[in-house]
Amino acid sequence: DRDAKAMAETLGGLGFRVDLVLDPDYRRLSTALRDFGHKAADADLTLVYFAGHGVQVEGQNFLIPADAQLERQRDLVYEALPLNLFLGELGQAKKLGIMLLDACRDNPFVDRLARSAGTGPATVRAGMGRIDDTPSDTLVAMATRANAVAEDGGGEHSPYAQALIDELKTPGTELGLFFRRVRDRVRTATNGRQEPYVFGSYGAEP
Repeated sequence: DRDAKAMAETLGGLGFRVDLVLDPDYRRLSTALRDFGHKAADADLTLVYFAGHGVQVEGQNFLIPADAQLERQRDLVYEALPLNLFLGELGQAKKLGIMLLDACRDNPFVDRLARSAGTGPATVRAGMGRIDDTPSDTLVAMATRANAVAEDGGGEHSPYAQALIDELKTPGTELGLFFRRVRDRVRTATNGRQEPYVFGSYGAEP
C-alpha cells in the first residue's frame, strides 16, 4: 500500500489523472482495469503501476488479486488476471503506454502451485516471464530480470518503487535514460542483486 500511495502522489503531482486501487479483490481489480481502458483511448500517455504478487505459468504472466484462492494451476484462469489484459488496455493510448511492474517479489503461491502440478515438468516459476508480445508503443518495465525475484527492501518502499519515485522528481528526462537511471539506483541499493529490465518497442520521439 505504501508503494502504491507514494507512486499515486508522485504521478498526480506530475499531472497524471490517477486512480488509486488498494488491495483489490478480483472484481474490483477487473472493474478498475475496464474503467481504465475506457479512459485510455482518450489519453496520449497511459501508465499502470502494479505492486503486488504475480506468477508465471508456461510463459504466461498473471497478476494476483488480494482475494485469490490458488490451490492448483487451473485456478489462475478464474482467480487471477493475465498481464496481457493490462497491456491491451495500455496499448489504446495515442502515443505511449507504460506498465511499471513491481510484481516480481517472492510470493506464497509459487510453491503451492508447483506442488499441485505433481511430478510433471515444472511450469510454475517465481518472478515474471519475458514479455515479447507487447503492443506497439507499449513498454513493460519490470522491477528485476525475467525469472528472478525482486526485493521488498528494508526501507519505507521497495528498492524499485523508491528508485522510480526519486527519478520522477527530475523533470524532462528522456524515457530511455529515465529507466537506465532507475536500473542503476536499484542495482546500487541492492548491491547488484536486483537489475530492473524493460520490454517493448517505442519510437524515437523524446
